Amino acid sequence: MDSVRRVLAGGSVVALAVMLPGLGGSSAVAGQSVSSASLARYIVRAGEETGYSPSGKPTFTASAASWTKGNPKAAADAKRLRGAGFRGVLSQQTTGPNGTGGVSFVMGLASPAAAAREEQAEFKEDVAENSPVTRFTIKQLPTAEGFAGKSTGRAFGNVLFVEGSCVLLVGAATNGANPDPPVIAGALKVYGRTAHSAGVCT
Repeated sequence: MDSVRRVLAGGSVVALAVMLPGLGGSSAVAGQSVSSASLARYIVRAGEETGYSPSGKPTFTASAASWTKGNPKAAADAKRLRGAGFRGVLSQQTTGPNGTGGVSFVMGLASPAAAAREEQAEFKEDVAENSPVTRFTIKQLPTAEGFAGKSTGRAFGNVLFVEGSCVLLVGAATNGANPDPPVIAGALKVYGRTAHSAGVCT
């Protein structure tokens, strides 16, 4: 969760807990258990995020405590996530030009209402931690929260959005180039192939 944005803002990408590749199958009921395979379709794939490619295997994190470990507000964040019905996170590291990188993740929660609340909680926390930031909107994703900033000589951009009972993020760091286009492209690709079809988030 917010560790992802802090990593991007700090200009380096570290391994986060996430999954083995696979594809989800039938539609799911909100609140059911999730797995690496059922969440795989909701993270960026090769060729979807302009200039960035998946790096290594995705990682699946099954507990809120593991996902928040190392965050300044780990205990409070984990408690909030458990209250939201945390089901698991699948995260994929990405590699960009000149040693830059990013991440794509999907977090399964108990319900669409819980996902909407968590998106706003994460957005507010991330903006506070990384201020000053510039917010941006995506016409095709009107409920998304996009924000960008600079830290330690690198620009970073993140797009947070919700699909059903899941919170998704696409983020990237650059060496000064505008980070908005790649994260917007990646978010739209994921949304375009998942938002209107059955899956574990719907």
